[in-house]
Amino acid sequence: MLTQPGPAPARARIDSIDWLRGMVMIVMLLDHARDFLHRGGMGIDPLDPANTTVALYLTRWVTHLCAPTFVFLAGLSAQLQLQRGMTPRDLSRFLLTRGLFLVAVEIFVLRPLMFFDLDFSSTFALLQVIWALGCSMIVLAALVRTPLWFVALFGAAQVLLHNSLDSIQFESPARTLGAGLWVLLHQQTEIQLGEHGPVVWVMYPLIPWVGVMALGFVAGTVFAFDAARRRRVLLSIGGALIAGFFALRWSNLYGDLHPWKTPVGIDGEALAPWRSALSFFNVEKYPPSLLYLAATLGISLLLLAALDGRSFGRLSKPVLTFGRVPLFFYVLQWPLLAGLGWIMPWIYGLFAPQDSGFGLPGVYLGWAIGLCLLYPLCAAFAALKRRNKSVWLSYL
Repeated sequence: MLTQPGPAPARARIDSIDWLRGMVMIVMLLDHARDFLHRGGMGIDPLDPANTTVALYLTRWVTHLCAPTFVFLAGLSAQLQLQRGMTPRDLSRFLLTRGLFLVAVEIFVLRPLMFFDLDFSSTFALLQVIWALGCSMIVLAALVRTPLWFVALFGAAQVLLHNSLDSIQFESPARTLGAGLWVLLHQQTEIQLGEHGPVVWVMYPLIPWVGVMALGFVAGTVFAFDAARRRRVLLSIGGALIAGFFALRWSNLYGDLHPWKTPVGIDGEALAPWRSALSFFNVEKYPPSLLYLAATLGISLLLLAALDGRSFGRLSKPVLTFGRVPLFFYVLQWPLLAGLGWIMPWIYGLFAPQDSGFGLPGVYLGWAIGLCLLYPLCAAFAALKRRNKSVWLSYL
């Protein structure tokens, strides 16, 4: 039976968790740099097996690790707060208030930063990962007052069963209260606010993200184990998820909205076999399918096991720094990338037509520039958080 471990003495931050979080933040910046800088930007699908290239596909696919790892580690970190002595009541209050804070940041801060637009009359909100993270914290605020076995059951039921609801789809934009609620829970589309009001773009429906955070909270209990046992458990669970992904994906029976198949060209002829492999790994993110979560969280748990107990040298300092101030990093990246998206094509236009955009080398260059500009800002903020223990800084 799952039991909640008792409070333990306060401990320092766990570097392996910060390192993994920092790594996915770095990879996330690559994905958003591709959106702003790549030739075609958001207008092409880099995961389309019939038309993409291997380099473009891998550039996009590796970023699948970001959102699941980020949400999972947020739940895991909440569990660590209990192990460090925080009471369930205090943790519940913190999760509730921080969750509400994150939802407000998503609506009133991030959308204007992304588009440099303060007009909410046409698009009121773009609900992305910070929205899902905040709402998941609000739900976890209630769950932390329940037995751990119930939290595990709650999370597992969402992750394992939600694909059985894929056939329930409402016309876009959703206009009725019932359709709007369903879209918030399990369909990526727009919600119309009133007959002629603005729309809310729901990029991250809440199911199963709430379940992912709940499972992260349960998984945090392994950090009460000794190091050898902890690594064995992380390796076993990560390996089981990867094996389950391959078995279930190969069968095409369940777990993703889109079965894998051999892509065909416009003449109806089957394309090269390697494109079938791209189709095999092209799993649904919006909302994240069972197979998407099995693959990404499986990889993340294997990485966490490999990183656990390692000594990180000076070269890892930027990664650890990014992992310790993830929200600060996330917010700053948008105006930075928007600025690069304007400046780099202008410079490029001195030598070539401005509307030609960048290939992948330009994307990777913009990514590297972005990391170099973000690091000193994140390092300064991380140092401020170490020196200043004000409560408000724990929300950032």
